[in-house]
Amino acid sequence: MCSSLDQKLPQLEKMKISVIMDWEGSDASPVSDFLNVQDYSDVLLNQLQEVRLESISGTVSEMTLIMLLLEKSPKLKRMVIQYRSDLFRPSTEKVYVILKEVNKVWRASPNAMVIYEN
Repeated sequence: MCSSLDQKLPQLEKMKISVIMDWEGSDASPVSDFLNVQDYSDVLLNQLQEVRLESISGTVSEMTLIMLLLEKSPKLKRMVIQYRSDLFRPSTEKVYVILKEVNKVWRASPNAMVIYEN
């Protein structure tokens, strides 16, 4: 299913994802189950230039999605990561870990800029 993303959405240039979770503190979700079983070796988002991720708390599935988008989007110019602002917002230490992990990821686009918002 996911391997045909580029075929189904070949002109996708912008993407906005708002995370809505009831599984606080857990990575046991349908999203993480989906991400864990997929093979992304042939996924390429050739036209994706801008991504906005809202209400991120740093779960494994969110980090997997961030890494996938960075690694598979050769024209990506900008990714905005906005942290959750409710009771489940990540701690300062967790934000540091997220920043560190995202900054280590190889990016298909050498011009990809990652912007963090509180």
